[in-house]
Amino acid sequence: MSDALDYLLKARPEALGHYFAFLKDAGKHLDPKTRNLISVITKVHSQTDRGLRQYLRRALREGCTPVEVLDALLMAFPALGLAKIIWAVDVILDMNLPEFQVDILSRPAQWHDIMASTDVKSGEVRRTECNGLGLFIYRDKKTFQVYDSRCPHRSTNIPELALQGDTLTCPKHQWEFDAKSGDCIKKGDSPLKRIESKVVKGRLLAFW
Repeated sequence: MSDALDYLLKARPEALGHYFAFLKDAGKHLDPKTRNLISVITKVHSQTDRGLRQYLRRALREGCTPVEVLDALLMAFPALGLAKIIWAVDVILDMNLPEFQVDILSRPAQWHDIMASTDVKSGEVRRTECNGLGLFIYRDKKTFQVYDSRCPHRSTNIPELALQGDTLTCPKHQWEFDAKSGDCIKKGDSPLKRIESKVVKGRLLAFW
């Protein structure tokens, strides 16, 4: 938030309240993925580094693929211009998100066979790896939750030793997560990335 806006919020909160109410109401008819993609473009237009990083992570959490992010930026070329798109890509590369590696971008998403569904007991949290991706798996009876083991803060790969009970603690900056829901419960404000999963003929599959 700019110093001027912060000042106005303190000096005239009753006036600014209407503005923020309007912003909150706007976009309610859009799905979360589209809404966050638009927010990414607006942050690139204003060249707001922190905002771009924030909304990019939100867009990815809502199911937006890295290719869709790049397509959205390129489609906005008439408004953004090449210089701002290059600035945005520099920021994205600096975030060191594995999803934006060229070899991953060129590989279509697919279902991966993780393990037998019976390998995880109800109420248990387990860490495993599949095709180079670390995963945390939580089972509640017949329902499975699969999470990317990389911390959403700096993409640190959270190891199995970081799991204490139902709590995951990233070793780099001590962000803590509820391994059942994926929610960040201490230090940070971004949850673990949830990966689509299903059970087919006794096998747990995940899609990425």
